[in-house]
Amino acid sequence: MFILPGSSALTPPRFMVLAGALRSLDSGLRLDDAYFLYAIAQDGEVDRGELARLLQPSTAETAREALPADDHCLIVVPR
Repeated sequence: MFILPGSSALTPPRFMVLAGALRSLDSGLRLDDAYFLYAIAQDGEVDRGELARLLQPSTAETAREALPADDHCLIVVPR
């Protein structure tokens, strides 16, 4: 299984509201980004580029090239 990063999950105004709400809970919390992730289980080889194109809605920005660096905390929540 691999994780394919997707497009932004929030509009800029919603992102700012959520980031502010998190800071109000704890000043040590920081929201750097919010985006969709796709968990892919495959039996054989997968063309990641083709898969990224298939998973992106036509109105969304392009998929990210990579996940955050290891020094970041990645939290996944159900929608």
